[in-house]
Amino acid sequence: MLLIFGDSGQGVSLIKDALTLNADYAGEAAAAYARFADKLRAEANYTEAAQWYRKAWETYPPLLWHRVYLAETLEAQGLFDEAVAEYRAVLMEAPESPYSAERLDAVLANNYTHEARVAVWGQIVDENPDATIPQKYLNFSLEQGVSFRPQ
Repeated sequence: MLLIFGDSGQGVSLIKDALTLNADYAGEAAAAYARFADKLRAEANYTEAAQWYRKAWETYPPLLWHRVYLAETLEAQGLFDEAVAEYRAVLMEAPESPYSAERLDAVLANNYTHEARVAVWGQIVDENPDATIPQKYLNFSLEQGVSFRPQ
């Protein structure tokens, strides 16, 4: 609560103390950081929100949604290279993530060349050959333009 309504420095200090006593609180700590980031993003304070989403993800990496929210926040700032990197990282870890795939493809389609779009999807498919969602987006991006992907 201190993060959202009061002294964020003291809130972080208390969270760090709790994690020192019991690392099992990492999920709760990450959730607190993410709630603060949500507040900042709602206020259009994207730079600071991105820092707190990154902190949430670093505190509890198994919950990839914090990384997705980070990517969305970077996207809102027009930091497309960074947003692509975050969405791509999520999909490399969890390739059957439809929301992340949809967002990644939208960023690629609207801000990059057709070749770059095909290349990103090709890399994800190469690393996750059994995943259907990346394959679908690779096929779709190949159909969108006159390009080829060397085998």
